[in-house]
Amino acid sequence: MNTLDFGKYLIHIIVKYRIYVSAFFFLFAYKVFTKAAPNADFLPILISFGCWHYSLYIFNKVFDLKEDRISQPEDALNDNEKNKVLIFSLLLLFAPLPILYFSHHPLLPYIVFMPVGLLYSIPLTKNGLRIKNILLVKNIYSALFCWSAPVIAMIYFYSETNLTIVQLSVGFIPFGITLLIFELLWDIRDMEGDRASNNITVPVRFGIKKTKLFCFLLLIFQLLFALLFKKNILLLFIIYSAVCVFIVNNKSPNWLYHLITAGISLMLILI
Repeated sequence: MNTLDFGKYLIHIIVKYRIYVSAFFFLFAYKVFTKAAPNADFLPILISFGCWHYSLYIFNKVFDLKEDRISQPEDALNDNEKNKVLIFSLLLLFAPLPILYFSHHPLLPYIVFMPVGLLYSIPLTKNGLRIKNILLVKNIYSALFCWSAPVIAMIYFYSETNLTIVQLSVGFIPFGITLLIFELLWDIRDMEGDRASNNITVPVRFGIKKTKLFCFLLLIFQLLFALLFKKNILLLFIIYSAVCVFIVNNKSPNWLYHLITAGISLMLILI
């Protein structure tokens, strides 16, 4: 295998197993946590919640086989990988318990988050209803509990911050809106697979045009938030998000969605 082929293979692995997504989560959490609590013992916390985040992403891939094989066949797990990935995700989920225990950090805040990824992916009823099948709830759930809430919890429970939960949550509103928009964009990409699997997402129910209109309404709310709290830096996020909403559709190649995700993640880290 030459260098070019190895590079393509490596990129494929990073994208297929969503390594880059959780890597960005780790780096974003590192930036926020160390800025809010520079003197805290942050490394065990970051490793623990980084493992948790990656666990929920690959756990979800196991339960998304049908949809992935339709909407993104090149990134879907094959039958031989399914059980191995499931076991690995569960190992990642439980690994932080000894890490936190032996580093003398409380276990309870992490234990509370342990079921988040499981509840998102596994069927909750006999007819196979999952949180990720519920209109708009799946998007809000992911933006709130898979991204925003864990970082807030890391700061609130594992540092000596003087900020309250309410203050931290208000500060994360623009971040949550941005995540919600990009969750909706990924649903546009997955329309074919979601429709075949009877997953009623916003694009499936209302169509692409109305989904994009909803995204632009969210951007207007974000703009008002930026003006009200004088967060001029948010203008970059708003412009970038608006361009992304404008250009994507259900025929856009997968690499474009991954590139968009990488772009917004880099902005979150660098700004």
